[in-house]
Amino acid sequence: MELRDIEYFEEIAEQRHLGRAAERLGLSQPALSKSLRRLEEAMQVKLFDRNAKGLELTLNRTVDMSPDPVAAVDMVAALGFRSILTSGGSLKAPDGIETIAAMVQRAAGRVQILAGSGLNPGNVRMMVEKTGVREVHGSFAAPWPGIDEKLVRFGYIAPDARETSEAAVRQAKAALAAL
Repeated sequence: MELRDIEYFEEIAEQRHLGRAAERLGLSQPALSKSLRRLEEAMQVKLFDRNAKGLELTLNRTVDMSPDPVAAVDMVAALGFRSILTSGGSLKAPDGIETIAAMVQRAAGRVQILAGSGLNPGNVRMMVEKTGVREVHGSFAAPWPGIDEKLVRFGYIAPDARETSEAAVRQAKAALAAL
């Protein structure tokens, strides 16, 4: 990451569009995309949601590290972020359910609160009902079937490796559809 990556990020955030930001900075769009990827990799966070309208700022679990995630909602909204992915300051969202609910109330529609981490088909409906979140994020993973022990011994895969389960995603969707 370089200082210019942060300066470019500021222009991207202001323009909310890579093409317009590149034009204003006098850069090619691929060069600006590369700078954004470099910044996201250095920070280990996705900074924008890309959609047909352009780019929208998102904040992924950073608020969970703040001393007061509920109060941080105001600052995040003022900075122009579209959404906050949070586990309510806890390792797993079900453990931070009260904080997530308070964040949703504090946000009052200015910024979207997404619950994430530790969600599964058995608790996703309860998370939505008790917090008021309108979006969730989860891997809905299951143990990786048939792990080759040699791959584990050589360190190519963890013994508890998991992958997204189509069945778990379908179950979570069904649980949410019942709301």
